[in-house]
Amino acid sequence: MEIVWSLTPLGWAVLILGYTCGVILMYKLMVRTIRRNRDSADV
Repeated sequence: MEIVWSLTPLGWAVLILGYTCGVILMYKLMVRTIRRNRDSADV
């Protein structure tokens, strides 16, 4: 647990920012695939 305590606020900010970016990227990818599936289904 020493590693967690040694993390600075900046480190936490970077971690949260990176995690958020990853979630947003995954969400965009999912939306894109869903739209593609809908388009192919309509045709």
